[in-house]
Amino acid sequence: MSDARPSDRRPSREDVAHAEIGHTDIHPAAARWTTWIAALGLALVPIAQVGREIAQYRRGDRSTPWPTITSLGPVLADAVISWNAAPQGWRNRLLEANHVLRLGLKRYEDDLEEASWFRARVQPLTQLVLSRVLATGNEPTQIGRHGVLYYGPELDHLAGPGFLNPATMARRRREGDRWTPAPEPDSVTAIVDFRDQLATRGIHLVLVPVPVKTGAWPAGFTRRPLGQPPLHNRSWPEWRAALERHGVDVVDLDAVLRALPPDVRTAPYLKTDTHWRPETMECVARAIAERVQAWLGERTETAGYTAHEVTVTNRGDLAVMLNLPDTSAWPPPDIVTVRQVRRPDGRPWAPDPTADTLLLGDSFANIFSLESMRWGAAAGLAEHIALALQRPVDRMVRNDAGAFATRQMLFGEVRRRPDRLATTRVVVWQFSERELSFGDWKRLSWPEASPPTARSATPP
Repeated sequence: MSDARPSDRRPSREDVAHAEIGHTDIHPAAARWTTWIAALGLALVPIAQVGREIAQYRRGDRSTPWPTITSLGPVLADAVISWNAAPQGWRNRLLEANHVLRLGLKRYEDDLEEASWFRARVQPLTQLVLSRVLATGNEPTQIGRHGVLYYGPELDHLAGPGFLNPATMARRRREGDRWTPAPEPDSVTAIVDFRDQLATRGIHLVLVPVPVKTGAWPAGFTRRPLGQPPLHNRSWPEWRAALERHGVDVVDLDAVLRALPPDVRTAPYLKTDTHWRPETMECVARAIAERVQAWLGERTETAGYTAHEVTVTNRGDLAVMLNLPDTSAWPPPDIVTVRQVRRPDGRPWAPDPTADTLLLGDSFANIFSLESMRWGAAAGLAEHIALALQRPVDRMVRNDAGAFATRQMLFGEVRRRPDRLATTRVVVWQFSERELSFGDWKRLSWPEASPPTARSATPP
C-alpha cells in the first residue's frame, strides 16, 4: 500500500483544465500589439469618415455631411424641457429627461450609421461574402438550401416556446416600460371578443391565419417530403382547439396548401420574399370565397370582373434586407405571373365601401396589390376574393401588426362614420401566423352605436 501523500500525485487532466481556465499567460509584447491593433480598428472608421468629409468640404461638396456634435444641442435642450415639464419629484424628472436623452442619442447614432461612407462600402461586400460563401445571412434574413431565403422571426415563432404557454404569456406581459405599453398575448380572448362584437351587428367573422413561409415551405432547412401539413408552433393544436370550442369560423389553410397543384406545392412561397406566390394566394382566395359564399348565398347577377396576366420580375423583401451591393447578381430575382383583376370597363379593381364582404388583412393581402411592394397591382387577395365571388369586396389592409392594426382601423372608421358597416355581412380577418407569438392582441371597445336588428349572423 502506497504512503504517497495527495500532493505527491501527478495532477489529473481535470485539475490541469481547472487551473488553466482560471489563468491565462500572455506575453507583454503580444498584449501591447493586440491592444494597439484593436484601438486602430476602432479609430479607423471615424478617421476615414472625417477624412472623406474634409475632402468633400474642400471641393465644395456639402451634400452628404456626417452629423456633427452640434446635432446633440437640440437633444440636450429637449431633455431640459422634459425635466421642467415632468411631474414634481426629482425621480420623475430624471426618468422623463433620461428617456428624451436616450431617444435623441439613438437617433444621432442611427444618423451616423446611415451616413457612414465606410459602412456603405464595406458592409454590403462583407454581407455578400457571408451570404455566398458561408450562407449565414444576417439577423432578419436566413439562407436555406438552394438559396431559399427565410425571415428570422418566423424561425423564432416555429422553434420558440408555445405562444399559449402561461410562462411565455406572463413574460410578454412584462415587456412594457414607462413609455411603451406591454403587449397582450392572449389571442384567443381577443378573437372571440371581436367575433362577438361583430355578431351584435349581424356580421359573421371568418378567420384566416396564414402559415409562415418557414412552416409552409421548409425545404430550405429540412428534407421533409412534399404534401405534409405545414409546421406550426407547439401551441398551434391547443389554439385551434380553443377556437373550435368557441365556435370561431377558421379557414383551414393547411388543407389548401396540401391541395395545391404539384408545380405550386414544390414552391408555394416566393424564393426571395416572406410572402406566398400568386398561384398560392389565388387558391387561398377561392377557399375564402367558398366560405363567404355559404353565408351570403348565391348572387343573381355577376360583377363582371375579369383577370389579365402580367409578368413581374423582382427581388423580394428578404433579399433587400440582406443589404448586398447593388451590382450583385445574387440572389436571382423571382419571376411570377400575376393576374390583375379588372372591372367590366377595363379599369383596375377597387374596394367598394358598400360591399357586403370586408377584408381585414396585412402584407399577405397587399403583396400583389400595393405597387410600392413591386409585385404588381390590382392582383392581391381582396381582388381575387372578389373575382371568385363575382361581387364587390371592401378592404382595410396594413402591412404590419395584423393582430391589432386592422381592428383599430375598423373601429376608427366606425367612430367617424357610425354607418360604416351598414351593408357588411361578413368580415374576413387575415393575419400572419407569427402574430400569435409576437403580435399585440389587446381587446378594443366597440364604438357606441345602435347595432342593426334586421340582420342575423346565421347562414341563410
